[in-house]
Amino acid sequence: MSQRVMNTLYHFTPLLEVYSIDEAFLSFDAVHSPSPGDYAQMIRMNVKRSTGIPVSIGIGPTKVLAKIAQAHAKREEAYRGVCDLTDHPHLDAVLTATPVGAIWGIGRNYAQFLIKQGITNAYQLKSADDCWIRDTLTVAGLRIVWELRGRSCMPLEDAPSPKKGICTSRSFGSPVTSVEDLKEAVSSYVSRAAEKLRQQKSLASIVLVYLTAGTHKSALPSMHEATLRLPVPTAYTPHLIHYAKQCLLKIYRDGYRYHKIGVFLTGIVPHHHVQLNLFSAMGSHLTRKNALMTTMDTINRKWGSTTIFYAAAGVQQKGWGMRQTMKSKSFTTRWSDIPLVKAV
Repeated sequence: MSQRVMNTLYHFTPLLEVYSIDEAFLSFDAVHSPSPGDYAQMIRMNVKRSTGIPVSIGIGPTKVLAKIAQAHAKREEAYRGVCDLTDHPHLDAVLTATPVGAIWGIGRNYAQFLIKQGITNAYQLKSADDCWIRDTLTVAGLRIVWELRGRSCMPLEDAPSPKKGICTSRSFGSPVTSVEDLKEAVSSYVSRAAEKLRQQKSLASIVLVYLTAGTHKSALPSMHEATLRLPVPTAYTPHLIHYAKQCLLKIYRDGYRYHKIGVFLTGIVPHHHVQLNLFSAMGSHLTRKNALMTTMDTINRKWGSTTIFYAAAGVQQKGWGMRQTMKSKSFTTRWSDIPLVKAV
């Protein structure tokens, strides 16, 4: 659903930065519209019609002001889902009504520090001395202050930089004690993490696996982890599964009731920049592995994430899977979930 929303937004401007699963920054620089507010209302209407999802839109000369505008558009019905702070006649009043902790980029610790210094809202932060801000909040904090003043310091990133770490973790539907079940779980999570790794055209050189045992009914849960540096960076799923299992066997203890497992891939490098060793596979052998992963990813993207999977992830029903008893129906993406209406 997130991808469907983003695809709809792309129809209105090619300059788009997907910030998270439910947020995006759009540039209106290439849009020729006399009223950005009316154009934003048209975007809202089209997203609602195409996906059924209501969205709120904030408009501003900078990212920080646009985020503040979006918060007001979402919270206050008078804006009808769109708040435009560009040339707003009462901008200072809007900033005064914005708590300093609600400013994009100001974390909880910085917010507590600023409140102790008498800065409780966005307008007071905007009016603060630049030298003091740079000394206390670093250059990143100074950029936020400049953005509050309407000076753009955070350009749109239409090609975000690759992630430095990729994590896949889940809590089990019921406690797991068998090492075989844990091997299936870690293989399944490694497969997903490797797919994300290939999507950004990267390779991982470090694998970390962790296990969590214990529940809230007992003492503090214990977490065990193991890290392994790979001989050569890779995104080849069978190799990553092999190394992840080695990490798992280092930390597994018989008799524990495990409630969560996680896989973290780091030491990430571009796929075209690899430091090989004396025994590295070269030539057609490596090419076949890359072709296999590309084919597998293509099929799974088209027909579903588990159309093709490794047997190491388990071929029977997974007892360690999440319960998902409160999962919402997929009314807009799955035929079997479409509600039926009967007229009597």
